[in-house]
Amino acid sequence: CANFVSQCIYAGGIQQNECRYSGKDEEDWNISSTWRLAQDQYDYFANPENGYVNGDIITITSVDDIEINVSEQNIQKGDLMYFADEEGNVEHATIISSVDESMIYFSGNTKRRYDFPLKDALESGNYMGVYIVRIKDEIDSSGGDCIE
Repeated sequence: CANFVSQCIYAGGIQQNECRYSGKDEEDWNISSTWRLAQDQYDYFANPENGYVNGDIITITSVDDIEINVSEQNIQKGDLMYFADEEGNVEHATIISSVDESMIYFSGNTKRRYDFPLKDALESGNYMGVYIVRIKDEIDSSGGDCIE
């Protein structure tokens, strides 16, 4: 799931750096934990010192929270959304693919999802809620605090 998100944001123009990378040398893949692991990726992008997050992290724990946050928090297509377990640990990474006046839609690939409504995912009861990392429009992706 984190690899999917990493590939999406890379395709959208956020370059690899010394903390977040994926590449193959002559024989093996060299992939950072922030590229391939949901919790590490969240920790990296949510850290304001790394220069990606636009404001505070948004936490949504119920269907009722969705519309309120959509209207008040300027959530946008391309922002990152992470699903958390009961203890608040990140278990799954997705990317917001669409937002309307009352709903957030996301895409991911562990279970193929395209413009899947957040409401349906929260009602499944598999997660405590989500964390949304709003991404800045202008980014200096030079590195920051690596997790490795």
